[in-house]
Formats: sequence, C-alpha cells, structure tokens
Amino acid sequence: MWVMTLDGFYSAVESKVDPSCLTVRCRTEQDAERLADAVGRTVEHTPDRDYHWRVLVPRSAWGEYLTDAVRAIDYDNFKHEVGARQGRRRAGVYGEVWADLLSLQYDPEFSRRSV
Repeated sequence: MWVMTLDGFYSAVESKVDPSCLTVRCRTEQDAERLADAVGRTVEHTPDRDYHWRVLVPRSAWGEYLTDAVRAIDYDNFKHEVGARQGRRRAGVYGEVWADLLSLQYDPEFSRRSV
C-alpha cells in the first residue's frame, strides 16, 4: 500500500518478522520520524535496502494513523497543502506522481468501465 499524507510518503507491507505488524518503508528520514512519533515506534535505518528508513507498526496502530490522517483533512487541495507544510519541492514531487497517475485516466486499457 502506498500512502501520501501531510506527514510523508509511505509504503506499507506485511512484516516478515511479525505478521501482526506492517513494515512501513520511507524514502526520507523525516517522513519516518513523523510516522514513528505518531505511532510511538522507532525508526530503523536500512541504507542497503531500496527504502532507507523503516518503521515496524502494529496493524491496529497503522489503521489509527490513517484514520487520524483522514479526520485531520481541513484543506481542499492536497498538493497545495503539502507545499504549504513541507515546501514547494515536495509538492512538486507529489505533483509528478499525480501527473503520472493521471495518464491512467486517459488510457483505454484502464479507463474502461467494467460491466
């Protein structure tokens, strides 16, 4: 699961160590720290892996984190709010992801309605 919140970008997968937890992988240490603070966990630095920072999060805590993120929505444009809180550079990166995903909308293979 990929998730972008105002705290950061996260890739959550089942933990290989503890199936009751998720390994939430992060591209930046700051994103990992914000998540770790929010869920009361610690950050693991994994420079030899594709994501350099990871947080082992109980599934229930991840669900609560996502619920809290939804409840905190008080903006009408996510990219603009990211820019206001984390800067234009981060907002630009998110904008590139948004644009890449926009292409799915216009690709007939993906945009057809299922019957």
